[in-house]
Amino acid sequence: LVNELDSISSNSISGIIAGISMGGWMTTSLGERELPSIAGMVILLAGRPMHAKPLPPGTSLRNIPVYIGAGETDPNMMPARKAREFYKRNGALCAHHRRSLPPSFGWKTG
Repeated sequence: LVNELDSISSNSISGIIAGISMGGWMTTSLGERELPSIAGMVILLAGRPMHAKPLPPGTSLRNIPVYIGAGETDPNMMPARKAREFYKRNGALCAHHRRSLPPSFGWKTG
């Protein structure tokens, strides 16, 4: 399987990648690395790492849909907002939604 995966050109892959929480952070890293081979990204309860490198020269997010979702009390709300600003500034079709989640969801509200 590994040999077959290695033989696939990343240029032939076009899909939407998505992740929640830690998977959302990984989605930003993988998605940016695989540009322009991806069709879009869904990033939930996460953002773009502060230590992330700038996009390589010639790499474009133009017209790539990016959805970012976070809860109002999510500690990742600020990184999610910053990710939205970054992706919009770089041409992505970006949507960012925040939701009120019940305190029982697991985050402190105070």
